[in-house]
Amino acid sequence: MRLRFLFFLMLLTSCKYKEVSNTRDSQDTIIVYNEAVFTTLWRENQNIKIKVIDTHCINQRKRARTDIKQGNIIYFNSQEWLHKEMSPLLAKHNIILKQYNYGCLWGPYFDPYCYEEKMWKEIHTIFGDTF
Repeated sequence: MRLRFLFFLMLLTSCKYKEVSNTRDSQDTIIVYNEAVFTTLWRENQNIKIKVIDTHCINQRKRARTDIKQGNIIYFNSQEWLHKEMSPLLAKHNIILKQYNYGCLWGPYFDPYCYEEKMWKEIHTIFGDTF
């Protein structure tokens, strides 16, 4: 019992979250990986040199590519009233219909809809403009 407790304490104390927030590159530009850090830095100094690396978008595109390879094509629509009509039509082509909440107040450097956009492009590639 003591061994389990010690192991648990060791595991608990060894896991520390480190937020990568503001690394600098060779040109004294701050590299930012998430929107919260970007917003905080920008509010402090609007003339600051910032390079944005949108890791959320990178990961979402990777996930979309994996889903597409596995045959999981998803069509995203923000208008719920279309779901009853569209769902059976899309199912004929093995496409899943999902609703998403579209927001229009996003910053210019971070794209919250990378997964959805990758899926839309894939559907357009497979079925063309008239789909």
